[in-house]
Amino acid sequence: GNNGYIRRSVLSPDDPVYKPVPSDKLIFGPDFTEEKSFPGIEKFDTPFRDISSPAVWGRTIYFAASEERYYTEEIDTRHIVSYDMDTGGIEYLYTSIYELAYDQHLSCDGKRLVWTDQDVWGGCSDICVMDLESRKITKIDSIAPEAPSFLAPRLYNDHIYWLKEEYYNESAGKIEGSVYDYNCLTGKKKRIYYDWDWKPLFG
Repeated sequence: GNNGYIRRSVLSPDDPVYKPVPSDKLIFGPDFTEEKSFPGIEKFDTPFRDISSPAVWGRTIYFAASEERYYTEEIDTRHIVSYDMDTGGIEYLYTSIYELAYDQHLSCDGKRLVWTDQDVWGGCSDICVMDLESRKITKIDSIAPEAPSFLAPRLYNDHIYWLKEEYYNESAGKIEGSVYDYNCLTGKKKRIYYDWDWKPLFG
């Protein structure tokens, strides 16, 4: 399948691209490890200072973005945006509820778009899914204050799957959690796997 990659001035450890390019460049195409011309690589200028977590469907790229030419020392990718690769058209789909946001982990299946809406400090985080036809947004999970984080929700066959870190096991020295499944057709969420030593916590 196609992959969309972003190069920006502030990088996370898992960024898949290696050499810096201007922070408002969006790069789309197969895997690559050097900043030079490759067949199949397309580059797009965007008006945003920071962009993160692109998800590509057809000729549309969905990503999280900062304010246009907005400067802050913090990452503030508070907008979920769609970008038409043929026309350059940009549409704002969602704006974070947090004062400084680091929205990321976008995934798209052509019918729905899912992402995490979180503050830059990681103390608050929600998983949101949008029906791309109706533009209805549903919040399907939120972390409790003691829960460290979500890990990369993914869409597959009308379901969303994610790992939720839920408990720090001090005696074992590790974070424990569960894998969840959200059925987009029924609106039902269930835990499908957990690896906890303290199982009575589930009741």
